Amino acid sequence: MPEILPMAPTLATTASGYCYNPGARPDFHMTSSMADLNSQAMPEMHKWLHRAGCSTQDLADNLRCVHIAGTKGKGSTAAYTASILQNNLNRRGPVGRYTSPHLISVRERIAIDGRPISRELFSKYLFELWDRLSQASIDAGDGVPDANGPATKPMFFRYLTLMALHTFIREGVRDAVIECGIGGEYDATNILPAEAVSASVITHLGIDHTEFLGTTLDEITWHKAGIFKEGVPAFINQVTNASQMRVLHQRAEWRKTPLTVIPTKHLAPWSDMPDLEPDDTPFLVFNQQTRDSAPLITTMMMEYAALTSYQLIFRRAFFSRNESDPVTDGKESERPLMIQNKAKEEFAKFSPKTKTFLQHCVFYAAI
Repeated sequence: MPEILPMAPTLATTASGYCYNPGARPDFHMTSSMADLNSQAMPEMHKWLHRAGCSTQDLADNLRCVHIAGTKGKGSTAAYTASILQNNLNRRGPVGRYTSPHLISVRERIAIDGRPISRELFSKYLFELWDRLSQASIDAGDGVPDANGPATKPMFFRYLTLMALHTFIREGVRDAVIECGIGGEYDATNILPAEAVSASVITHLGIDHTEFLGTTLDEITWHKAGIFKEGVPAFINQVTNASQMRVLHQRAEWRKTPLTVIPTKHLAPWSDMPDLEPDDTPFLVFNQQTRDSAPLITTMMMEYAALTSYQLIFRRAFFSRNESDPVTDGKESERPLMIQNKAKEEFAKFSPKTKTFLQHCVFYAAI
């Protein structure tokens, strides 16, 4: 049966695949530039893959991936999944992990067996890919004045996605965990064919990247479920929102995807997990906004080295989102950086080894 989803972005068939039809959705305010970006995303990614000297068949022949989408929890899910694969006695070779964003070094995005690739490997494969794309532009007769320059290369995330896949294949990686960047349906990582994916996973769903994914939970869910593939098992948490769950089931049915919903009874809160040690270390909590007393800093004091390939990333971490939040009147209010800067100063007093970072989407301190 056809996929029926009134709240999902309406699609129109084009020569290059599928694109949004903004006029058919009066409740979905998409600019023409947004539609253009989405409609061309996968055709362009296929072109870049071809120019990189690779094909979807090459991906299918060399990789088996766990593909992860979602609003929250993608990174931790990717870390735990990669750890399970790495500690499998029957593993077939090195285990790759591709995630974003990075915390300190861009090399963190491309990891093999739990460790970011070395500077040497990063440079090697970055320039291998760069040279291939430059030569492909020359061979295609693009007529670009400087074929060796950035004009013949894809955007940052697409480039790193191609580079990660290239690196994994060259380094003999057989199993990899791949995290989506934005959404799923039109994300660069969705270049993976069904034959290269062992499982699709969707973590917690919420409002994010509304400029690309839409402004409702149903629209965003539609995008995230775009990683579903025919015959590839997909796993989701039990979603309490009935409309979202309907979207997920419809997408799975349309894609002929065997969908498993993980019952909440199989999910244990952190307080029930064994081997967690209490920590009485003092920390600061600021109220971000007095109207809702939302804490600026949420503590994450977990010692999870054993679950991340025995690699201690940091002993303690404190996280807080730092981005625009939609409010009831439809406007957006920017969260000031003043309080984050104050927190940064105070955390530095705890230990001279404390590292604090302020980015567009998150404040965090690692001790």
